[in-house]
Amino acid sequence: MAFIYSLADTWNDGATTFTGIGLDVTNTASSASSLLMDLQVGGTSKFSVTKDGLAQSMSNTGGGFRTNLSGGNGFEARWGPGFVIGSMSSVDGTLRLRMDAGAYISWNNANLGVTSPDLFLYRDAAGTLAQRNGFDNPQTFNLYNTYTSATIHERGFMRWNSNVLEIGTEAGSEGGTVREWSLGITNKKVVSGSVAGATAVIANSQYFSARSIAVSNTELSSLRDIWINSSDGVRFKSGLQLTWSSSATNSAIDKDSGIARTGASQLKITDGSTGTGELIFIVPTSDPGITGALWNNGGTLAISA
Repeated sequence: MAFIYSLADTWNDGATTFTGIGLDVTNTASSASSLLMDLQVGGTSKFSVTKDGLAQSMSNTGGGFRTNLSGGNGFEARWGPGFVIGSMSSVDGTLRLRMDAGAYISWNNANLGVTSPDLFLYRDAAGTLAQRNGFDNPQTFNLYNTYTSATIHERGFMRWNSNVLEIGTEAGSEGGTVREWSLGITNKKVVSGSVAGATAVIANSQYFSARSIAVSNTELSSLRDIWINSSDGVRFKSGLQLTWSSSATNSAIDKDSGIARTGASQLKITDGSTGTGELIFIVPTSDPGITGALWNNGGTLAISA
């Protein structure tokens, strides 16, 4: 009799379905731990197949894999004793991937996915997904509206750029439209914007405030309502006013005073709309010595020479 590991067979008929090794068990009664196959080294199982079709290569020290988990057509991979790297199962009718707390998903920029990964997804904490890559590698997340190619698309982005967190929309270099964006909750828009610029919106008792806004010179557009620039400061388009509210708690209501542009080099005080207002000067009572400055000269408004 030949050794089992040196069996030989000949398959020479294309119309015949051959089976190299076959075993057909009539199972009328057996222990739940019965195995269709059990390959061992030194009395320790290295690979086995249960009567339910669960194939596994598991050890208490070296890890391994299992397939067809509990009849659920899934798999499980382990590294070391009880250390689950990943599992996928459809036992309850849903497909899921499970990893231990220290595991991550990574990609690289070549066809071989085992070298030089440059994109990683981690679990930072319960309910917290992280995209990070070492100490000094700023990350970008793109969410697409349309996609034809790397140069023809429409997408939103959140990214770190020179230690500044940027959120916005963009289009491909060869096609696509830069779409508008909004920030808020369902049916209650708080902030919206477009390529022409950002617009604050007050709606349904939702309020927005900002301490600082930075706009790059490369983002200028003829449709921009308000331009904030490091060299020019704040600029309004013609027809907009700088207004104040009479409310101490809600700046969106009861505006009663403002400053409006009436022409080149001309400003007027308004009631916050189209009406007029009053300008009150609080000036020094002594000459400040600054040419053109106003001062109170004994009850008479004077101009410093």
